[in-house]
Amino acid sequence: MQLDFGPYYLMEKKMELFSTTGLLNIAQSGGGAAGGFGYQMLIFLPIIGIFYFLMWRPQQQRQKEHQELLKHLKVGDRVMTSGGMLGVIKQVSEKVVLLTTANGAEVEFVRAAIAKVLKEDDNDLSLDNNP
Repeated sequence: MQLDFGPYYLMEKKMELFSTTGLLNIAQSGGGAAGGFGYQMLIFLPIIGIFYFLMWRPQQQRQKEHQELLKHLKVGDRVMTSGGMLGVIKQVSEKVVLLTTANGAEVEFVRAAIAKVLKEDDNDLSLDNNP
């Protein structure tokens, strides 16, 4: 028995997939060696679930907490920006926050740049000029 792998062999095999008899042969054989679409979905569903609970859901919760933090900003709050600058809120508008820093400078930030509201008992982050 001689196998013919000539230049048209691969093209004939590809055409067989697109013919009706080729599709019927694939359907009768169970969809291939991997067990078909259902088996592949059984593998991917737990992976999608793991990604949801380990990555997407915590990110959504952090985003929701940050939105709540931005909603409740008020004059006099000690805050830290996403860049690490510390200050006290002097003025709050819909999109902009005016901060007073330790040396008395007033700096304007986009409201979304506020990363954290500091508590009174945060001794690690002080606004004093002493290191």
